[in-house]
Amino acid sequence: MDTKALEKFCPWARVELIDAVHLRCVRYALDDAGRAAHPADADVIGGTVLTPSEKTQRAALFERIERLNEERGGKGYAAFASSRRTAGSTASPPSASWSCTGT
Repeated sequence: MDTKALEKFCPWARVELIDAVHLRCVRYALDDAGRAAHPADADVIGGTVLTPSEKTQRAALFERIERLNEERGGKGYAAFASSRRTAGSTASPPSASWSCTGT
């Protein structure tokens, strides 16, 4: 997927979205440390009991991340985490009268 247009459109919103996804990955122990500490079929993550739906979704994402790690030489999630903020995307959200289109 070509993401160049997205990177140029509302860079602060893109960064916030990526940060939110990263935090959700940490919450469900899908980052590198979390996957090492909790197997794919874990019932409890961080003291929270997962619902059957959460458990199924986590297992699918866990396996997808592991597959990406194998394909990318162990850098599937790490590559995502280290490149969350690309050059030129350090913009902060504008004031109350913000506009992503610049108008």
